[in-house]
Amino acid sequence: MEPVRLVTHNGGFHADDVFACATIALVLENEGKLFTITRTRDEATITEGTIVFDVGGIYDENIDRYDHHQEGGAGVRPDGIPYASFGLVWKKYGKLLVDDEKVFARLEQHIVEPIDAFDNGIDLFTPTKKDIWPFTINTIVGMFNAVWNEQEETNDEHFAHVVGMAKEILARAIVAARSNVEVEE
Repeated sequence: MEPVRLVTHNGGFHADDVFACATIALVLENEGKLFTITRTRDEATITEGTIVFDVGGIYDENIDRYDHHQEGGAGVRPDGIPYASFGLVWKKYGKLLVDDEKVFARLEQHIVEPIDAFDNGIDLFTPTKKDIWPFTINTIVGMFNAVWNEQEETNDEHFAHVVGMAKEILARAIVAARSNVEVEE
């Protein structure tokens, strides 16, 4: 069986591409499928990818392309939050992880939308103290990008590490969201 080829951009990364990758990886692992992750901006490699996210300039879930950087973006939710690649991937693959609509919606609202908002430059927080901001998942993921005295090549290692963390966070978030929905019902 040939592995599924996941492709995203190289260089610095955000929670958007990390959580998109984690979502797809969890689904593929649940299905017992092998996959590779390639981080590049090389057009030929992008074209050869099975599932491409946050790079390539195309959003079309029918051909597994999940970029939001094209002119005009890739759509906006009813509440005004534009989709980033995590949200685009979540619309299709999140439903393969979560078969309950209430649980899916809770995760969309509490994890996916805030990450998409941040990636699209939408501020969801108003600080009450000057220059003090919440320490968020976006902050945590951002800390793993190479710093000034590290080789940029370390970003691939760091990306893989943070995707592993994101998989754990998503898996636990699903458990917590299911529990919260059960309690409410």
